[in-house]
Amino acid sequence: MFSFIKITKDKGDNIYDIRIPSSEKEEILRKYSLTFKYREKKYYIKEVTITINERGCFYNYEEDISIIVKDDYLIREFNISDCPYFSFFKCDVEEEYDLYTDNENSILLKDFGDYLTFELFKDKN
Repeated sequence: MFSFIKITKDKGDNIYDIRIPSSEKEEILRKYSLTFKYREKKYYIKEVTITINERGCFYNYEEDISIIVKDDYLIREFNISDCPYFSFFKCDVEEEYDLYTDNENSILLKDFGDYLTFELFKDKN
């Protein structure tokens, strides 16, 4: 699978800012015909991603294959597979946001309140 994450600023030394000002939200929603899907929370613990939303709780392994920068996007190639349930009390990263998507769930706008992130997905096939 491929993920294309919009870069807003190159800070040098392979450090990139992906935060989009909240003031651009309405323009992005209109441009890509995105609608609110649900509030979502994600936990990242090493290669395991735990996603919680109104559909349930999902555990997945995400294995990075490569990450490159091209045309103001971080292009991430990765494999995703199911992970059996496990308990945790500490995670590496935790994020909560309002999720907006297109009909195919291939375009994601995440609203964190103070900023947005914009991501496109494409299957390897």
